[in-house]
Amino acid sequence: MKCLKIILSMLFITSTSLWAAEVPVEVVGSGVVRIATGEWPPYISKKLKHYGVVSHVIKEAFAEENIKVVYTFFPWKRALKQVMNGNWDASPSWVPTPERLHDFHFSDVVHTSSKVFFYLKEKPFEWRSINDLQNYTIGATLGYTYGETFDKSAENGQIIVVPLRSDLLNF
Repeated sequence: MKCLKIILSMLFITSTSLWAAEVPVEVVGSGVVRIATGEWPPYISKKLKHYGVVSHVIKEAFAEENIKVVYTFFPWKRALKQVMNGNWDASPSWVPTPERLHDFHFSDVVHTSSKVFFYLKEKPFEWRSINDLQNYTIGATLGYTYGETFDKSAENGQIIVVPLRSDLLNF
């Protein structure tokens, strides 16, 4: 099982259904890893072939060790909580934060992405520092991190951030 712990550690941090509903714990036994994930198309989605490229890579990596992968989709924050509570074995694509590093193992960086703002073309938007965001209401997805400066500014009320449960709701 040492190999499994190493694989899980690597997977948890990478940038990820057979069942769209929860699979009861008694259904899965040894040789199965249960992964709680959220929607992040085109990388991870229950609507994509193999549930997206990240999910497919994870499934194939476990298959090399004769381990079956069971995916269940949750809102991201709930997926993380499911793993933290021991209800599921792993969750992919998380950015390390001090809080997460306290509770979870993270691999080296496997995938990087950029954080960007989406806005209406008819309402020009320019910013250089966090202070430039004070006149805006910003949508954010629950459970995501947008970087330490942004997250702390939102937490301290320096900027107005409205958290919602999905990227789609923010759009």
